[in-house]
Amino acid sequence: MTERRTLSLPKLFGFSILATFGVLFGLNLLVEEAEDAGVVNTTESLGPTQMVVEELFRQVDGHWETTPYGQETMVRTRVPVDRGDTLRVAVVGGSWAMGSPYIVQNAVKKGGGISSYLQSSLSAATDRPVEVINAAAGGQDSHRVKDVAAEVVKLEPDALVVATCNNEGTAGPSHVQRFLAKQASVRLLMTLGREPQRSWFTAQDPDTERIREAYVANLESIVASAKRASVPVLLATLPVNLDYAGFDLGHVDVGRVPATRTAPPELLGETEALPAGFEHPSVDPCVGGIRLSEIGRSDLAIPLLQRCVADPSAEMYWKQLSVPTLAVGRLMRGEAVEGARAELAARFSPCVADGIVDVLGGRGDQAEATLRGCTEDVAESLRWVGFALAKQGKNGEAADALRQSLELKPRNRSRPTFNDAIRAVAARHDHVTLVDLERRAEELGPPPGPEPWFIDYCHMSWRGYGAMGRELHGALAALPGTGITGEPLSDEGFRQAWDLPAGDGTEQWRALLSGWFSTPSPTPPPAQTPPPR
Repeated sequence: MTERRTLSLPKLFGFSILATFGVLFGLNLLVEEAEDAGVVNTTESLGPTQMVVEELFRQVDGHWETTPYGQETMVRTRVPVDRGDTLRVAVVGGSWAMGSPYIVQNAVKKGGGISSYLQSSLSAATDRPVEVINAAAGGQDSHRVKDVAAEVVKLEPDALVVATCNNEGTAGPSHVQRFLAKQASVRLLMTLGREPQRSWFTAQDPDTERIREAYVANLESIVASAKRASVPVLLATLPVNLDYAGFDLGHVDVGRVPATRTAPPELLGETEALPAGFEHPSVDPCVGGIRLSEIGRSDLAIPLLQRCVADPSAEMYWKQLSVPTLAVGRLMRGEAVEGARAELAARFSPCVADGIVDVLGGRGDQAEATLRGCTEDVAESLRWVGFALAKQGKNGEAADALRQSLELKPRNRSRPTFNDAIRAVAARHDHVTLVDLERRAEELGPPPGPEPWFIDYCHMSWRGYGAMGRELHGALAALPGTGITGEPLSDEGFRQAWDLPAGDGTEQWRALLSGWFSTPSPTPPPAQTPPPR
C-alpha cells in the first residue's frame, strides 16, 4: 500500500504564494487586455495626472505612437522610430507646457502653445525636417512629469524641454502607492462603486518645504534620465501671473464655499445685454463670465455671470465661482451693491472683505491699513495688500506682497522660490541649459496693444506663448549640432502658420469659447517655405 505524502507547512505556504501571484498576474493581464479593447477604464479612479501606471508610447508599424492610456491625458503623437536627419524636440510639463487653452486633452489639435510655436519657428530656421513632440498634460505635477520624461527620452529627441512648476502641491505618492497603482487588478478594485475623480487642480499640502524637496528630487530625476539617454535638457522657469485674482475652487479654501449657491436679487441686478459675439450658442455664460473676469473685463463679464447665476440648470460648480466674481465685478464698476461684501466675507473673512471693498473702491491707503490688521487668512490679506499698494502707485512693494502671498497660496502658479530651485538645479549640470522664462516675462512688461500676456491664472495668450517660444528657440539654436540658423518666428508668422485668432484678450476668449476648436488648424509650413516674419 502506497503511503500518502503530505506537504510540510513551509512548502504549502510557498505553493499558496505562487498560486496567488499566478492568479493576480493572470488577472492583471486580463484587465489590461480589456483596457486596450476599451471595455473598462481603471485609471480614472486614480485621478488623471497623478502618476504614470501604463506605457505612454509603443512601437506600431515602425512608428512611436501614443497609447490609448497616454491619449487620456496627452495629445496624440506618431513619429518614425528611425528619425533619420530629423530634428526632434520633446516638451514635457503641465498644461502651460501643453499650451492651454489653445491645446487641450481630447480635443481637435490646434496651434497656439509652445510646441506649435517651436514646430513652425524651427521649421523655418533649419533645412532639417522638424518634429516637436508635445508630451505635456494638463493638471500634472512633477511627480508625473518625471515618469513622462523617462518614457519620452526613449524616443531619442535631440533636446528635452522641461517646463513644470505650476501644479506643485504634494510630496507625491509613496513607492507602495506607485507599485499598487501599476497593478491593473488593484486599479479595477479601486473603480468599483466609485465615481471617477477628474480634478485638474493639484491638492495643496501645507508643508511647503517638503513639497519643495520632492520637487527638486523630481527635477534631478528628470535630468538624470535624460543624461543616461544622452539627451540635452532645456530646463525652464515659468512665467508668474501676479495679478490673478480669480475665485476658482481649486485655488481657495473649499470648506468655506456653500454647497449650493443662490444670489440675492440686489447682487444679481437687472439682466444686461450680452457683449457682442458672446451670444453665440456655444458660449457657456458661466465659463465666459469667469474667463472675461480673469483678464480684467468685468464690464463684459457681468451680463454672462448674471445668466449663469440665474440659470437653475447651470452646474453648481460654476455658480460657486460666479457669485463672488459677480460681486467683485459690480464693486469694480463702482456700484455699492448690497450683499457683495457679505458674499466676500463668506468666501474669505469679514476683515478681508472690508479690505477688498476698499481696494475695489479705489481707497488704496485705507484698504492697506485694514488688510494689514487681518489675522484670519494671511495669504489672502497679503494678496489684497499687494493690490492696495498698486492702487497707490507703489508697484515694487505691491509685487513683493503678491510674491509673499503666492508663496503661501500659489493658486496653481509657480512659487518664486520654486523657480529659484529650477535655477539651482540647472546650475549643477553641464548638459542642462537654463531658460529663464520668469525673468523674460518680467522684462517684457505690458505687451504692445490691449492684450495681456496671461489670459487666466497661469496660461498665456498665443502671443505670450510666442514670446516664451522665442526664448526656447534661441536656447535650442545654441545647442551643438541642431543646425538651427534662422531667426525665431514673429508673432504674425506664428498667427498665420496656425490660423490663430487675432485681437486682444477679449477676442481670444470669444474665439476659444465659440467654436474655434471645432476646425483643425492648417498644416504648419515646411522649412523651405518659411512663413512671414
